[in-house]
Amino acid sequence: MEEKIIIQCPECQSKMRVPKGKHVSFTCKTCRIQLEFDDRSVYKKLDQSKSKKTISSVVIYLLTLIIAFPISIILNQFLPIVEGYYKYEKLLLFLIITFLLGVVFKKFTNLILITVCAILIFLTYGSVQNKYGFSKLFLDYKSYIIAINNGPELQESVFSKLKPFKDKNEIIAAVDYSNPIVRDFALTSTEDDKFSCKEYRDYCNLIQFFAVFKKIRENWNYVNDPQGEEYYAKASETFSRKRFSGDCDDYSIAIAAAIKSIGGKVRLVSTDGHLYPELYIEDKKSLENVNYIISQKLFKNEIDKDVIHYHEDASGGFWLNLDYTADYPGGKFMHEEILGILKL
Repeated sequence: MEEKIIIQCPECQSKMRVPKGKHVSFTCKTCRIQLEFDDRSVYKKLDQSKSKKTISSVVIYLLTLIIAFPISIILNQFLPIVEGYYKYEKLLLFLIITFLLGVVFKKFTNLILITVCAILIFLTYGSVQNKYGFSKLFLDYKSYIIAINNGPELQESVFSKLKPFKDKNEIIAAVDYSNPIVRDFALTSTEDDKFSCKEYRDYCNLIQFFAVFKKIRENWNYVNDPQGEEYYAKASETFSRKRFSGDCDDYSIAIAAAIKSIGGKVRLVSTDGHLYPELYIEDKKSLENVNYIISQKLFKNEIDKDVIHYHEDASGGFWLNLDYTADYPGGKFMHEEILGILKL
């Protein structure tokens, strides 16, 4: 049976029994005033106070982590890519934001609710207006995590012997992207259900370019030019055949023309005895999302544990390798040294 002690109401002097060693609130039966009585020991009070503070600290810490994630993801796109520290810069950004939020929230706990509401309002508005909302944040989050574990790999551009682009005019003429045969091929390639844009509408163009890459690469039959001669087959000539044939020049011309015919930006890179195409990716955020779409959705089996490879130009744009060295966009570069670049 619970042990009780007798206390006296300070208002009406009535006596009553209350539990011993506990903190209780009650109403005096005689004068009906609210009373409070604390019979706990000093140590017990301190323990319970510490327990409440610990729970409060844990809740604040968890909320800080939850809030830090979307803020880190949004700010990540503005960070420059530092080669060799790609994974660590993301982790460092997250830790810094978590620390700063933790310091602020510890002093001003009311800001937690305000911050959560502000983020929810921002994302809800973005979702309704088809801007930056929940779905885009979720894609960025998945891309962010994948990039930490298996991020795209920058290939340093080496221009030790940069020369005038060989047969520049002939190659430009061969990239006949306005020819109906070329555009018809590109349009047909994008009809593959695997490359549907429904899930990633912001990257629909890039997904269609990848569909073109896959169609050409998986149907390519490598054939050398006549001995001692350079023959540049027009893209329309290549696509007029059921099976696409030719050397690296013809492959690059076909890729460039088909992608350009549906709005893509491409360039051709000349190395020692080789030519390959590259696809333009506008910014870091797009690069990371493309990395996710390639490695986790469109070419998951092909890429396996490998990474995508790209160059970065002087203006901060990214160029994804579309050579036939791999059966996914962003395969390894065959040669590091670049002899010439032809922008189309």
